[in-house]
Amino acid sequence: MQEYVSPHLTKADKEILTVPFSYFVEARDHRDFDTFYVDYCKRRAEKLKRGLFWVRFIPIAGLRRKVRQRIRNKYLDV
Repeated sequence: MQEYVSPHLTKADKEILTVPFSYFVEARDHRDFDTFYVDYCKRRAEKLKRGLFWVRFIPIAGLRRKVRQRIRNKYLDV
């Protein structure tokens, strides 16, 4: 993928791509991408759990709800 797609992407195009897809384009082979993607999914799940845990300690209920919703929107898309 790297030699076929990367030369045709502009810098603006690369900024639009998601992290997994940009790694897919730059990966040497499918095994490299597969190992990256498994680790990526695990890290995102951990970040979601960690974020929702720390939100508990926000004392203002309205702010806590907004932050919790932002965390869910950011990490539950995968």
